[in-house]
Amino acid sequence: MQQPPQPTQPQPKPANRSRIDPNQVPNPISVEEVDQELYNQQPYLTSSKSMPPLVSTEVKVIDDGNCSPRFMRLTSYNIPSSEDLLNSSMLPLGLIIQPLAEVPPYEEPIPLIDNGENGPIRCRRCKGYINPGVAFVDGGRRFICNLCGCDNVVSDDYFCNLDMNNKRCDLYRRPELTHGTVEYVATKDFMERDPVPITYVFVIDVSFGAAMNGLIGKTCEALKGMFSQEVSQFPPGARVGFITYDRNVYFYNIKAELDQPQQLIVPDVDDIFIPINDGFLVDIEKSKKNIIRLLEILPSMFENNHINDHSLGAAFQAATIALKPTGGKISIFASSIPSYGPGTLKVRQDAKLLGTDKERSLYEPQDNWYKQIAQKCATGGITVDTFLLPTEFIDVATVGILSTLTGGNIYFYPQFDQTKDSIRYINDIIFSLRRSFGYDALLRVRASDGLRVEEYLGNFYMSNSTDLELSGLSSDTAFGVTIKYDFKLNDNLDSAFQCALLYTSVTGQRRIRIHTLTVSSTHLLGEVFKYSELDTTLNYLVKSAVAEMFTQSLDNVRDHLVDTCVKILTSYRKHCASSTAPGQLILPESFKLLPLFILCILKLNVFRKDLNSPDVRVNALRLLGNINTSTLMSLLYPKIYNLTNLSEISEPDSTGNIKLPPRVRAYEKSIESNGIYLLENGLQMYLWIGHSVPEQYIKDIFNVDSIDRIDSRMHLLPILNNPNSMKIRAILAKIQSKSKCFLELKIIRHQIDSLMDVRFNNFLVEDKTTYESYVEFLCHIHKHIQNEISNS
Repeated sequence: MQQPPQPTQPQPKPANRSRIDPNQVPNPISVEEVDQELYNQQPYLTSSKSMPPLVSTEVKVIDDGNCSPRFMRLTSYNIPSSEDLLNSSMLPLGLIIQPLAEVPPYEEPIPLIDNGENGPIRCRRCKGYINPGVAFVDGGRRFICNLCGCDNVVSDDYFCNLDMNNKRCDLYRRPELTHGTVEYVATKDFMERDPVPITYVFVIDVSFGAAMNGLIGKTCEALKGMFSQEVSQFPPGARVGFITYDRNVYFYNIKAELDQPQQLIVPDVDDIFIPINDGFLVDIEKSKKNIIRLLEILPSMFENNHINDHSLGAAFQAATIALKPTGGKISIFASSIPSYGPGTLKVRQDAKLLGTDKERSLYEPQDNWYKQIAQKCATGGITVDTFLLPTEFIDVATVGILSTLTGGNIYFYPQFDQTKDSIRYINDIIFSLRRSFGYDALLRVRASDGLRVEEYLGNFYMSNSTDLELSGLSSDTAFGVTIKYDFKLNDNLDSAFQCALLYTSVTGQRRIRIHTLTVSSTHLLGEVFKYSELDTTLNYLVKSAVAEMFTQSLDNVRDHLVDTCVKILTSYRKHCASSTAPGQLILPESFKLLPLFILCILKLNVFRKDLNSPDVRVNALRLLGNINTSTLMSLLYPKIYNLTNLSEISEPDSTGNIKLPPRVRAYEKSIESNGIYLLENGLQMYLWIGHSVPEQYIKDIFNVDSIDRIDSRMHLLPILNNPNSMKIRAILAKIQSKSKCFLELKIIRHQIDSLMDVRFNNFLVEDKTTYESYVEFLCHIHKHIQNEISNS
């Protein structure tokens, strides 16, 4: 088991007790480098019961009995044996689950098991699935469930004798008994309807506003690019349909037998129906010619459209009617707030509410129309991606609920400008269709005796108290789970958690994916801290804070985050480091970066006091609701690469792969005016160019003579035949290839692009930007810890 170093002890300077030396405080770069070094030469074995690698660490994971941390992570890998002990630690106890996380090509694929008509072996009492933690007894005739302790009879067709170690003789021919993650072929019992390849319906705004801001043209450009690929970008057998809308709703017959697409108009939006019996939903490969032709002519069909109102509600209703028999995926594209027909919304943005407790009213849908139809979609296997391109308030809280409750994503482009936002928009559409995906899903988490699932955190719909009804989820979707105690645990027995996901793949296979994680418990508080996992805890705290935003004031949510940080560190100081000098700030090794990351959370847009757009805040809340831990950690503390001395970096290999340059800390002293730096935060990339960068370097990369001649609107660097150009383009390509979304590149010229300069400085989270600096926050936390101890 990994032995962590001694507690970290940042020392306040004697000459000035209010200051801490910035060079002596813990920082993420050094922590990540140490962890990466540990796994450069060895894989991570899931049954080792050691701390998992950090989410930032590139490592080969070998599933030898516990599921990979890519799928499920605990806040602590040595669970407190009692609720009292957990309360003493002040730590949360929970899980972050990313059920469809992608498995790297260098790891073993998830085993697929087909047990025929009998289906998976399950416990007769708790219905948990058989896993490596069950114990076979009575010569193999019975097994004891490790979740509920129930004694189960082994059926004749599953029976096998035990060896001298009481292990089944066929153990290594049974993946479900050796792997923490397996997938089953679902039987008819798990199907309410026959599974089919996914069906896509695109619902596109063609009103005056959509024509003017480029929505129609850019949407068609992105989709045409996808459908025109020589190698199909869609699953075999997938179908597609198109709806456009202004005050009317337009349907398109695109069946293969037609010479060209046909348009049918439904003007009565209050009684919407689909006027095409055959040819609205078509096989993508068979009707490819007409699909592409439709996307070519749509922009010109509506370029002179002067109808400004639109009936998004009616168009969406029509899409749900089409998908009711099979489920599927709807992609909505809208340029303004729905203003006609069913689902019409009022512009309710009120500057007087911003910054008050009443601002919370803007985070919820303004009426139940969208919520009710979203709930029907959630139970009907229909997932919704929403692309919003407004120039004014569009009510993300109301329109976006369609994605929030159905497992889809909201893509929000406030003040959309096609000259500067088109590349991101087009690539977001492509990424939304290409990413690994499952639909018509149901998820349940079970815990072993003494523990229970109390609450789920994230974006989903629940019609009962146990199951998440996920009409869709991608490989990047992650949920939080709160664990509570029923009674005290036995230190000698492991605790187990199992996530069961029933879903349909985009190719039309019904699957059951099972993740099982088994960990030890302890009655020692020091062991709890030693094996607590910071990355997971932070995601859990963020998801909890997002949930609180709908019931608490912003000030209360922020104060609660700070208070949580203080109480955790106070508990460690009181119970695990009481003998140290009172003037020292003592941090547990596993949580030495907690103050920094809590500060980073407070500096996120979603928790900022000065944010004056409810649309922006709600969009950020929904993003964090399902954010996975890897993306969150990049968002909290951006990665900043120093590109100043590219001569020290070896050239890309024959495949274009290159070693990334060194990272620098996210504060001003790391950034020099004669340097070039690349900042990546999981969602975007910024290339910052210092005003004193040598002219030759500028010419090598941008093919211009001086910094003021660089086109800061470019999103792609010019392809130049020199080492510096090739290296920097290879670095950008590598970072993009590791990302789960499109990272738009923005150019920032120091002292020239002033607004972007300010944005870049706001990413320097260790500095005093929208809140205290890291050093100031450490002093603030230290003072509160001392007060807590003196008052106890």
